[in-house]
Amino acid sequence: MEGKRLGGRYQIIERVGGGGMAVVYKAKDLILERYVAVKVMNQSLSHDEGFIRRFNREAKAAGSLSHPNVVNVYDVGCEQSTHYMVMEYIEGESLMERILDRGRIPAEEAVKIAEQVCEGLAHAHENGIVHRDIKPHNIMATRDGRYKLTDFGISRLSNSSTITQTGSVMGSVHYFSPEQAQGHEIGQGSDIYSMGIVLYEMVTGRLPFDGEEAVAIALKHLKESVPDPREINPDIPEGICQIIFRAMEKDVHRRFHSVREMKEALSGVLDGTATHIWEASVDRYTPPPHPEGLEGIGVERQDQKRRLSEQGVTRSQKKAKRKGRIRWVALGAALVLVPLLLFSLNAWSDDDTASDGEMVGSVHHEEPSDSTEETETENGNDPEEEEPHEEETPEPDQEPPSTQPVEKPEKEEPEEKSSEKEKKKSLPWKNKEFERDSEHFPDFDASGSDGQYQVSLTSRVGPEFYYDIILMTEEGPTPYTKQEMVEQDDDTEKIEFHVGVPRVELPERGLVIIRIYPRGDGSGDELQKVLERREGEE
Repeated sequence: MEGKRLGGRYQIIERVGGGGMAVVYKAKDLILERYVAVKVMNQSLSHDEGFIRRFNREAKAAGSLSHPNVVNVYDVGCEQSTHYMVMEYIEGESLMERILDRGRIPAEEAVKIAEQVCEGLAHAHENGIVHRDIKPHNIMATRDGRYKLTDFGISRLSNSSTITQTGSVMGSVHYFSPEQAQGHEIGQGSDIYSMGIVLYEMVTGRLPFDGEEAVAIALKHLKESVPDPREINPDIPEGICQIIFRAMEKDVHRRFHSVREMKEALSGVLDGTATHIWEASVDRYTPPPHPEGLEGIGVERQDQKRRLSEQGVTRSQKKAKRKGRIRWVALGAALVLVPLLLFSLNAWSDDDTASDGEMVGSVHHEEPSDSTEETETENGNDPEEEEPHEEETPEPDQEPPSTQPVEKPEKEEPEEKSSEKEKKKSLPWKNKEFERDSEHFPDFDASGSDGQYQVSLTSRVGPEFYYDIILMTEEGPTPYTKQEMVEQDDDTEKIEFHVGVPRVELPERGLVIIRIYPRGDGSGDELQKVLERREGEE
């Protein structure tokens, strides 16, 4: 694509980013003599009417906005089945990249960033547009400190029908609102919830809810209290915690009524004029004092009731809790599994949603163990033992059965543990069964770790090839990206390219796998290699 001209005026210079749906290039507008960003839909999707509608919807939504905190859209077009959108070019990086680079953002700076994003989001809401995918990846930072909202790919006009049929889910599961996770109709309150998550992630460097699978994460959005961010970073002022807790209320009516109201609360925390922002439920208690800083009223921990219930309980109470948890998970799974399964059909083709984990979850109920049955037998609960048998009557100097040691099927337990150890030894990342070579892509080499990898290979397919990133754990494979395109000259050549996976997405134990193939439909002789083996803790 480099060197090509689109629309007779946009000279493509270099690739600067992209995902499964589109690639973004830096280009020169030859008429206005300025740099622009050109977002080009992947050729493999150029005949997919659903993606074309989504692509055009993004252009229409963003093109109707004009605000310093929203990335401007200048033009949209199609040339020989190449669909493209021309946008403002940002010399900078995403907020996600800044969080990853710095670990966390200082509280005052995070509030100022959130203020700017709220300004841009409020402008969208006031023009009838709900973004529906607010996350740090979709917030760009300029070199002069301005933050701009971008990627309106799954937004919708608030006076239009929903993008997809009732029950579908779109967005990124780590930043879902509860109503979004259930596939319900959503409005501005969903964007407010996601803004609360963005603020949480900025000041802590972590996500409030995480898990191995998308279903598990969605259930946490629906049922679990927001963890107190001060447990991660004690220096976070109380006023910021209040804003996070209110923005992330499960009940949309208890959140801020508008993004403008949230922005005013942020400004009040900065200038010390913040009043009553959020009221804790009656069953929570005030946390220990925290360092002084930006002002705000006291906030009580959202998860204290859960934590207290885990302390000082009897063994039987713990068993009851486990049974209750199984019922809770089953109920929650019923609420979200259907829309999430629908969402999974789109996950491979979405820009970022594939990174949110597999969309399949299950609840396993344990059958009573042999040792449990033995215990019941010892206590006289086995009906087969009610009638004594003469041949079993003990001799005079034989100890009665009740005093004999329990027969030892328990001794099978060590064997069970042993088999568990064997299972761990044979975990997928302990071998190379996932790797395979391809005559189309010889001389493969890769270096790097912790989500940043440099890949080099010889390509014999031209003019482009594609790759997927797959995260493999003991639970199975999870697609992270799908159909990323790498362009090249027609001649065989050595290709080098960079692959990145945010650290928060990496499995603690597992594999990061790259699958490379010649055609956008996923067919053809493919190369599959392990980029990193993450051992974690044994």
